[in-house]
Amino acid sequence: MAFFKDRFPLVPRVGDFHYAAVTKANLPWIMRRHILTGAMGTAYFNLTTGMFLVAFGDAIGVSIMQWGVLGAISCFAIATQLFTAYGAGRVGYRRAIWFVMELTSRLLRAAAIIAAYLLVDRGFPSAAPYVLVGLMCAASFASAGSQPPWYSWLADIIPEHIHGTFMGRRDVWLSFATVALVVPASFAVDRAPHGTKIHALSLVFALGLAVGMIDLFLHRRIPEPRPVCDAEGSFVTCVLAPLRDPTYRRWLVFTVSWSFAVFLGGALATIFFIEDLRIRDHLLGGALVLIAVPLVSIMITGKTTGRLVDRMGVKRVLIGSHFLWAILPIFWIFATPATALFWLAVSSALGGTGCATAVNASYKIMTRVPPRNRRAMYIAVAACVGNLAGGLATLLAGYFLEGLKGHEWMAAGMIFVPFHIIFIVSMVLRLAAWGLLFRMPTPQFDSAVASVSFVGKLDFAPEDPVYACRVDEHDGHADDGDDEHGLEGQGR
Repeated sequence: MAFFKDRFPLVPRVGDFHYAAVTKANLPWIMRRHILTGAMGTAYFNLTTGMFLVAFGDAIGVSIMQWGVLGAISCFAIATQLFTAYGAGRVGYRRAIWFVMELTSRLLRAAAIIAAYLLVDRGFPSAAPYVLVGLMCAASFASAGSQPPWYSWLADIIPEHIHGTFMGRRDVWLSFATVALVVPASFAVDRAPHGTKIHALSLVFALGLAVGMIDLFLHRRIPEPRPVCDAEGSFVTCVLAPLRDPTYRRWLVFTVSWSFAVFLGGALATIFFIEDLRIRDHLLGGALVLIAVPLVSIMITGKTTGRLVDRMGVKRVLIGSHFLWAILPIFWIFATPATALFWLAVSSALGGTGCATAVNASYKIMTRVPPRNRRAMYIAVAACVGNLAGGLATLLAGYFLEGLKGHEWMAAGMIFVPFHIIFIVSMVLRLAAWGLLFRMPTPQFDSAVASVSFVGKLDFAPEDPVYACRVDEHDGHADDGDDEHGLEGQGR
């Protein structure tokens, strides 16, 4: 029992969030723990969102417009990142900020699912969609705020020259863990009698939420190096810093263009798959093609593509991976209920590799290009402008689909529905945004090609202050010196 309480405290302790050094000796263990918690966090996300959440929402009467509102508000909620990034940049303690925000998000998500289930079960089905969407919107604010502190914390742990390699290998294990949970869960829901599917989905959510809470408490063991805090500048000054950076500004322009194009066609695509392509009648097949296939694709290619990010260069990888991502809607256009599993499997295979590689390379830019003292704010601003564009695109798609609901057009021997129009426009805009990558400046770290093994022979940069922290032999925490509250420590 003492062993359990030490690792999964019901009440987080102040000592859990002290600064601690990252050294050459403990980095391999830290990376393994990051992979373990990442696998659990990804499993939690896939079991409580996506196909399962859409199936649950449709069963209790959530409309397309309500899904659009949820998608849009989730995008606008990214503005929360500006405040958490500012706090992390000023006072540090990124792990504590991340923990509070994620705990709040997961509790709200649990409340949304439980409340909606009970309302349907107790005879108030008309209120269930509003409660589910409302609480999920609230959860999205807390979840969004956790991201900049987490990525800033990660960037201070993982050396720059193996960032892509580590994230690629991490993606492989995350994909494996998700497949191991999501496919059996889909099979169980698929086998459940028609009248009991909502109960089966609730059990899937319960499993996902349990895994997600364990993931939270395991994070307390991952050390946080003392950050370089930014003691100067107002909130507005910090927010404007990325916009005034000419190099980063080009990345922001691409982010806005790309996000609008992707969200226009992709934010509500799951509804098209579930309803129009009748995946709801074959949840196991849907789970295989929409979740398992892209994850298996990542498992097969993740290690190689991760190394390409470090060795081939971020810009080249961005161009290749975003092209694969851009052409995905063409497969959705050709899919019919009879051929849905085939075409969705093809798009998922290409999308799994393309999207994961693009995200890996993108985060290397967002975490390595900014100055260390404002890294969290640069990440937050990029996420905000991208999701603002994505939220507007989601709202436009929702209004368009709701306004033309039930309409069909015949052209070239094919029947087109409003979703098809959205997919065509999305693909054209994606290709236009993809062209902006060719004008992006090449990052400085692309010129240095690292050739190191993954664990055990890491090449540490001696000038990096993160790995120069002095460690207290008694408790393993980084020495805070004379700073009583640990708020003023900056890297040497």
